[in-house]
Amino acid sequence: MAEPLSFDLLDGPWPDGDDLEATDPRLEAVATLVADGAYVDAGHAAAEILREAPDVRVAGAYLFAAFLERGMEALPDLLQSTLRLLTSEWETLRPKAKREIAAGTSLRWLFRSLVKHLEHHERERDDAWKAFCDERNAAPVTAALQLVEPVATAMAERIAAHGAVEAYRHFAAWLAKHAQLLATAASEDSPAAAKGAAQPAAAQTGAVASNGDGAPGADELAGLDNSEATHGAHTSASASLPDANGANGASLLQTALGPARGIPISPALAALQDKLRSFEVLVERGDFQKAGIIAADVLAIVDHFDPRLYLPSLFARFFAALSEHASALEPIVEGQSSLELRALQHLYHSNLGAFVSGPERKGNGEPDVG
Repeated sequence: MAEPLSFDLLDGPWPDGDDLEATDPRLEAVATLVADGAYVDAGHAAAEILREAPDVRVAGAYLFAAFLERGMEALPDLLQSTLRLLTSEWETLRPKAKREIAAGTSLRWLFRSLVKHLEHHERERDDAWKAFCDERNAAPVTAALQLVEPVATAMAERIAAHGAVEAYRHFAAWLAKHAQLLATAASEDSPAAAKGAAQPAAAQTGAVASNGDGAPGADELAGLDNSEATHGAHTSASASLPDANGANGASLLQTALGPARGIPISPALAALQDKLRSFEVLVERGDFQKAGIIAADVLAIVDHFDPRLYLPSLFARFFAALSEHASALEPIVEGQSSLELRALQHLYHSNLGAFVSGPERKGNGEPDVG
């Protein structure tokens, strides 16, 4: 059995040489293995290429296979390798003539594949998901979060036009959500979203889903030559809730929900704040060229704003509770309707205090009379 993949093959240096032809049988072998769903084998075949040349066309397959073999603990190294590809190793990458297109396609496939794999096991609540939720993953997930913004910056600079940035944003949002899930579980001394005994690290990879059920697809790799910590805390004032029935409803709501909480500033939000402040400084200084670069970046962030990435702690308890009670909540969330449910929905939109403080109702719709 082959040794598990490491990440040192992307460190260089590499010998000088020409670009591999698109019809090179080694490239075709990687594409074929991906098409067959043999992702780990594809990664090992990619490693044979990378030992001789920094061909970015197979970097995505290599990194994905390394994650499948090593699990969540591999995420910091995966992002660090991605960052090196886009910065210190950029000028050495091949194919030289199509470096930007090939890198964009390879990394787009990588992050789409990661999200499909992670979300598949999240939906299935299987052994792999239980392993993802092992408290020992908190450290590598937190370390990976520290690299989210540097990688996003490098991607925007190098391969902004090839779909990889959007795929990466989805991955970063999932990562931020999962970090908060792990943090919430640890702080409340309760199991993470999936209950059950922690699995060995090897179980984190689980069985890769079939192509028909959320698995990474091979469409982008089949033709490899066609590739185109908390930084501080912000405490907001507690807003009073209007209550048509008087102040009692609001006080009951505050009792039910507990005191207002400050919202920790995530790394992504801290970076955005720095950009906004820098924009103001540059505009005041009259340096409109630099200000325009920041403005374009901020507008792109606004157009694709994902609150889970920028305000993960705001949703942490929500996602933890939603995961734990998914079976009871799913019929309502998915649209099961009744007169009682519609009445409760109207009450929720018209008077949140009365909605929360009213009689408790279980899954059968009957009031809980204790």
